[in-house]
Amino acid sequence: SIQGGKSKLNYYITMGLQDIGGVLKTSTHENKSASINLNSKLLQDRLNISVRSKNGWTQDRFSPDVMNAARIFDPTQPVRDPESTEFGGYYQHESTLAVNNPVASLFLTNHTGSSFRSLNNIKLSYDLPFIEGLSFTVNGAYDLTEGDESRMQFPTLKAMETGGEDGFLQVNDDRITDRLIESYATYKKDLPGINSKINFVLGHSWQETEREFRWEFENFLQEADNDLGYEWSLPPKRDSSLLTNRLVSLYSRLNYTLAEKYLVTLSLRRDGSSRFGPANQWGLFPSAAVAWRILQEDFAADWDRTFSQLKLRMSFGVTGNQEFADY
Repeated sequence: SIQGGKSKLNYYITMGLQDIGGVLKTSTHENKSASINLNSKLLQDRLNISVRSKNGWTQDRFSPDVMNAARIFDPTQPVRDPESTEFGGYYQHESTLAVNNPVASLFLTNHTGSSFRSLNNIKLSYDLPFIEGLSFTVNGAYDLTEGDESRMQFPTLKAMETGGEDGFLQVNDDRITDRLIESYATYKKDLPGINSKINFVLGHSWQETEREFRWEFENFLQEADNDLGYEWSLPPKRDSSLLTNRLVSLYSRLNYTLAEKYLVTLSLRRDGSSRFGPANQWGLFPSAAVAWRILQEDFAADWDRTFSQLKLRMSFGVTGNQEFADY
């Protein structure tokens, strides 16, 4: 990691590498990461800029579940049999009911996957010089996830012969993107004449999530000059899907504090989600809350020896839910 900076700018950079061998042969896991944080102040410290980026790469090879086969396979038999070209040079029992050679299952299966994740955020906040207590904030975020997976079972794997198949190959690809833009104004004001203060927020947010999946597979393979050594001998079965949903929100919130004892919060949101049908995409969600900081009262002056904070709060509101499949 590296960090440093000056009074108006500071940064923090980290990089990492992790390489782990699995408990079973052929299984591996590699993880790489890189992140950067930047913070800067400009325009007489009225403009604050924050940039965050975190990225990760993974590469895996997965082993098939052979633990039970390893436990009950005949230990008096050899692992390899050079004359067994039918099964890739591995010893196998002739009976289709016998347990398959676990080492053959490991090395005649190639199941790999890789992924990339990138989380990025930039936030700008500006305190207006001509209206004390008023600030504007813009926040943008981008989240990208990409992955691919392939699983191949060699034609010489005994399980293929038992099932009447000549190998198996499946390839999956996926991509998920999440975009967010949020902007809001905040106004803070002390009212010493009535021993009060207010905090008012008015904002708008827009979020879009896109999910794309593609996969193809087939049971019959032939030798080929590629990284896997095999390709489909028949046209593979293919399918794909693309889903997009959006969430748009308009919101406001007022916090009122009296004598640092009594608090009132009022909020109102109007949210629209594409996961609902056209006639039901928008909803209005009000809420209200009142609270009493009991430790601020004179009769509770000695209670801080027992409580670090003691508050009585009551609230009421309407909430929504969009955590279901897309419309």
